[in-house]
Order: sequence, then structure tokens, then C-alpha cells
Amino acid sequence: MSKLSTKRKEQIERIFSGNKERRRSSTLKQFEGNYLGIEKKKNITKMLQKNNDNSIIFCDNVYKINKRNKSQERTLLITDQNLYNLHPSSSNLLRKIEIKNILCIKLSPYQDNFFLINVRNESEYLLSSPRKSEIVCYLIETIKAKTNKDLLIKFSDTLDFNPSKSVQKEIVFKDLTGGVETEIYTKPKKK
Repeated sequence: MSKLSTKRKEQIERIFSGNKERRRSSTLKQFEGNYLGIEKKKNITKMLQKNNDNSIIFCDNVYKINKRNKSQERTLLITDQNLYNLHPSSSNLLRKIEIKNILCIKLSPYQDNFFLINVRNESEYLLSSPRKSEIVCYLIETIKAKTNKDLLIKFSDTLDFNPSKSVQKEIVFKDLTGGVETEIYTKPKKK
């Protein structure tokens, strides 16, 4: 198991300290990056070559919340060029987002696993993972390396979420004793 570098610990502290409640165990987690060894699959090798990806930064299964508020297991693959949403059993491509088109990451200030990826001119991704801190750190580093820009990170107990062009949602987080309650509401369509 690799040790978490001092630089990464400082980065996590800078991002989350005072902005998001942290579980005690989250400070002990190690960053492994590629948890699935997915690069050994032929369809993944072809996809990475086709899209000029040079390295896998992160790969693990996460949960995507769809426009019907249903949780779907997905494989999240982050490379130096793209973010991929893959089917977890077949590794078939469901969506590709160029790293340069990721505009912002939104999180609640509470101890939960949700994070929202805001994408330029595309629908957003609401994901859940116990490795959200690692994912956010890797996205910050990858976007900085690719675009020379800092990724915007926002914290709020209410997040607007556009899972498709025609659907607008609002996610409300409530801090409860012993946990966090998450409610997702459909907002009326704009006229």
C-alpha cells in the first residue's frame, strides 16, 4: 500500500478543512489510484489508444445517481485526457468527458460520499464514492496539468443538479445526529 504523501495531505487539508466535515478514518486512507487493473482488458486498451490517453490516474467503481434518482453502479476511469463512465461488468463505454471540459466539483459540507461534477455544455454527474477525496484530488491535479487552470470546488448544503438537458434537480443535505439526510427534488422546468 502506498503512503499518502505530505503534499497530498496538505492538498486535502487545503480543500476540505473548514469546508467539509471529515470522518476520522478518511485521514488514514491511502491513495492507490487504479483499484481495478482495468488496463488489462482489450476493449479498454483500444479505447485509451483511440482517445490518446497516456496514463490511468484513477479507476474504481462508484455509484451514479441518474435523473430518476436511481443509483447505478459504474466504473469511473480518469486518465490524463478524459473521464470515462463505464459499465462495471462489461467495461463498455457509457460516456466520455474531456478533462478540459470539467468546470467545477460541488460537495456538501457534511460527512457524506456525494460529489457533483459540473461539465461545460453537458449534463452533470452526481456520484457517490467513499474515495471522493482521492477522486477530487486527482481531478484537481489532472485538470491543472492539462489546462494550467485551477478546478473550482464549491461546498453547499443545497446543490443544483442537471442530470440531463431537460431535467433540473436540487439536492438538499441535512446534518442529523449520527448521519446526513439527502433529499433530491425535481425543480419545475424553466419557461
